[in-house]
Amino acid sequence: MKYSGKINFPHVHNKTKIVDPLLQAVYHNEKQGPWIGSIPNRFFAELGPDYHPDQTVKAVKKAWFRIANTIWNNVVEPAADLGNGTQEPSCSAKPIRSPSIPRM
Repeated sequence: MKYSGKINFPHVHNKTKIVDPLLQAVYHNEKQGPWIGSIPNRFFAELGPDYHPDQTVKAVKKAWFRIANTIWNNVVEPAADLGNGTQEPSCSAKPIRSPSIPRM
């Protein structure tokens, strides 16, 4: 790791096999797997004093944007006409911002 730290990922496998059903489907290249995601979307990082969080914030936002666009294009948009205001921006949506993460 570049900044002298370590990342602890969620438990998805043990010493002998993958225990998460979604990861099993991906790893074994199965045509069908679970429809609902089962891999936790979190991790725990321990970082050294020379670490600059702004680079990670940008990278995570870019990755989540790519994921969200893929889901929109492949799942939501094809069925959006069947929804009730699916394509309209939500007026009640408020951005979530942690005080420890600098605004970009």
